[in-house]
Amino acid sequence: MPPSRGDTPMLSRSGFTVTELIIAIVIVGLVSAFAIPKVKSGMAAERLRSARRSVTTHLATTRGTASGRGCRSVMHIRGGANARLWVTSCTVGGGGVDTIGSVENLSDRYGVTLTTTGDSVIFNSNGLGRSPGWITLNFSKSGRSDTLGISPVGLPAW
Repeated sequence: MPPSRGDTPMLSRSGFTVTELIIAIVIVGLVSAFAIPKVKSGMAAERLRSARRSVTTHLATTRGTASGRGCRSVMHIRGGANARLWVTSCTVGGGGVDTIGSVENLSDRYGVTLTTTGDSVIFNSNGLGRSPGWITLNFSKSGRSDTLGISPVGLPAW
């Protein structure tokens, strides 16, 4: 004899109701609305720091190349919305000029704009800088800015 309707156990319900899902989506949306501007601001700040670190790396490369090859080496700086850096030195044989590494486009790579008070940093054959004065580089992106100074002997200061 089959059990009667009152004798069957209740089937357990699993899953979420539409109301619960809507509440969860609203909460995720609110958290995202507050978090996204902070993340974007943090990313802009990190891109500025990365551009500044790239310049200091190029400075070290220029100094090392000058002392390693025993001849003058130059870090070239081009500012503006198409900011670029590159290093030149004598060729290993000493008969011409060689570009060390590649030309780095700071604007494309980090999305920054660069203003500078100088166009190059020169190191002589013993690795000492010989600029007439301080060079200041100002990096800007999305309303934020960061500054790097380069001393007459080629040392970075931030």
